[in-house]
Amino acid sequence: MLKRSKGIETFEGMPTVTEYINSFLSDPDFYNFLEDLSFKENRVRSAQNMTPEQKSKLGQIDVEGYNIWELRMFVQDFIHSQLVKRGLKIEKI
Repeated sequence: MLKRSKGIETFEGMPTVTEYINSFLSDPDFYNFLEDLSFKENRVRSAQNMTPEQKSKLGQIDVEGYNIWELRMFVQDFIHSQLVKRGLKIEKI
């Protein structure tokens, strides 16, 4: 990835891909994100692997759908926070 990033051209005053990678790798929030992402991914996987009997005990609750939604919102919030941290003024939806 680093080799490829060096070959990508940027406009004057625009950070390089390598600078973005370095900023992520030096940001503790990125590592917290990865740890939490792994946990949430495992929750989705667990919900997808539930037997029909386990699902029937939950009644009308869509555990898989909720966990997928939660994972998507988590990733979206992280990306939004990173863009804002880098100076973009983007409203949160």
